[in-house]
Amino acid sequence: MSSAVLFIGWDRPIAGIDPKKAYGHVLTEGIPYLRKLEGKTVDRVEAVGLTPHGGDVNGFILLYGERPKLDELPRTDDFDAFVAARRGVQIRWGVPSTIFWYVSGEHYLGSLVIRHTLTDELAEIGGHIGYHVVAPWQRRGHATRMLAAALVEARQLGLDRVLLTCGTENEPSRRVIVGNGGIYEDQRRGEDRFWIALKRADRSSTPRAATTASADSHVAQALPAALGSPSGGSSR
Repeated sequence: MSSAVLFIGWDRPIAGIDPKKAYGHVLTEGIPYLRKLEGKTVDRVEAVGLTPHGGDVNGFILLYGERPKLDELPRTDDFDAFVAARRGVQIRWGVPSTIFWYVSGEHYLGSLVIRHTLTDELAEIGGHIGYHVVAPWQRRGHATRMLAAALVEARQLGLDRVLLTCGTENEPSRRVIVGNGGIYEDQRRGEDRFWIALKRADRSSTPRAATTASADSHVAQALPAALGSPSGGSSR
């Protein structure tokens, strides 16, 4: 069993762009190169492409293996810059957005994005909240807890209701949304659209972000310190 995971993430700045054009080099050269390392330098390669509403990165690769061998792979030491670019409120998809990582101890479980407002495009597909849980941690209730935590954050932003969308075939994500109070409105461009009304809460007594996570996992903003000590929807 692998003892370490190397995370490689990349951005696609334009929501809705053709993935083949957006990922270009990654799809045609990067991933094939990494696949050749399976059984040698790495045990397994997992590539994930996210929809425009799926989280803080538009795609990522997970390399599973042993730490000494993973450390030998050539890479730039720019993780601090990667984190800094996601800290605080950032303009993404053309709107102010806040990014969170869902972690359990030293393990990265997934990502969460909250958009403070909507463009016409996001009002069609994408919505206010996007989330993704990485494959090894799926189907354990994490997506449900992530969305519940996101609703707490959305209330703190002063939103009265939030829009979430998911692919019409994405039954797991539909269950997550409905389980958090999602009311189906309609279908547009291959996505089902749901609204969740947010109840007003006492700001002084509502913990931020982590309130609904399980005992050993929580949602926290992407900060280096939080990563070190336990830091759409398109999910399962």
